[in-house]
Formats: sequence, structure tokens, C-alpha cells
Amino acid sequence: MLEEKDLQAIGVLLSKQLKEQSEQFDEKIAEVLNAVNEGFSEVHEELTIRPTKDEMFSWADRRITDLEIGKERHDYLHIDELDKLPAPQEINRVLIERGFKQKLA
Repeated sequence: MLEEKDLQAIGVLLSKQLKEQSEQFDEKIAEVLNAVNEGFSEVHEELTIRPTKDEMFSWADRRITDLEIGKERHDYLHIDELDKLPAPQEINRVLIERGFKQKLA
């Protein structure tokens, strides 16, 4: 049968082992947290160099406005000829046949 001093010695050994395991666990947790933090830092850096939604939409709005103005200028210059144009389907077919446009699937 175990004596009290044997039980105390076992208790001390278990306490030491638990303390060592706890320290190792804490180290592993710190490593994981550092890795996660580094990952988020990289993602944050990537996001800061990308354009914002407002920047994208303002760029697209400028392009669309330029295209609309260009179309209106074209229509104005050729206003007398627009009525003489064939149907849009015919224009599309001819552009595809001549290789200016690809046929959509």
C-alpha cells in the first residue's frame, strides 16, 4: 500500500508534468495565433491595394458616359443615314460573316 509521502511525491510529479504540458500548450496556442495574425495581415495588405467599390463604379460610370457621348456624336453625324441602315439582326449577321464579331453560343 502507498504511504502518504509516496502519494505526495506522485502529486508533485503530476503537478510538474501538468505544468510542462500547460506551458507547451500555451506555446502551441501562441504559434497558432501568430500564424493566424500573419495571415490576416497579408489579407489586409492585399485589400488595401485593391480598388474600392466606389472607385470601381466611378471608373465604370466615366467609361459608360464616354461611350454614351460617343454614340450620341456618331448618331448626330450620321442622323440622315440611320434610317437607311438594315435591321440590327442583319448588321449582326454581316459582322459575324466578315469576322468583325464572334458568334455567341
